[in-house]
Amino acid sequence: MDIVLLNGGGVDSLAAALILKNSGHTLHSLHVQFDYPASASMVVAAKAIADAYCADQVVVTVAGLVPWGMNAPEATPTGRYRSVPNLQLVVSGIAASYATRNGYSYIANGVKNQEVWGNGFEPAISALIANHNHSQLKQPLLFMRPLSALDDAAVYALVAGNSVLNQTVSCLSSPPCGTCFKCLLRKSHNLS
Repeated sequence: MDIVLLNGGGVDSLAAALILKNSGHTLHSLHVQFDYPASASMVVAAKAIADAYCADQVVVTVAGLVPWGMNAPEATPTGRYRSVPNLQLVVSGIAASYATRNGYSYIANGVKNQEVWGNGFEPAISALIANHNHSQLKQPLLFMRPLSALDDAAVYALVAGNSVLNQTVSCLSSPPCGTCFKCLLRKSHNLS
């Protein structure tokens, strides 16, 4: 089955790619690049994952959006930005558009926590796309979360020893801050 993999270039994206590829699926990497300080590193990391596990890869650049609370001058070279509370919703909309335009019915991501998305968003976006006059889908758009039953320790155990692991990026700062949750998690698993 053809699946669009939302590939952020992090450990979770690598784990999702491993699970789906080992299940026999054909993956199509989609990386959505925002104005993060670590954006360039994230693109390189997503490419490494895509080169190892995906049939093809696309990078979509979205300028002017940063996560809620991120310091805008640090986040964007121009200083122009719109801070949004949940960029995952923006990413899902882009993925839905990309999937339908290419005739794919499945989108997968590395999200482990249902709370990030809310219970009704994915079915709502699927219904919206399915009802669109230009939809190329033969069936409803389905969002998949191959990591939904895993915690961080299980994800790191899954990717331990993987040749791409050291190329992944977890921190939005550049260079990595060393103090955020993602940096501390990497350190606890002996990753830089």
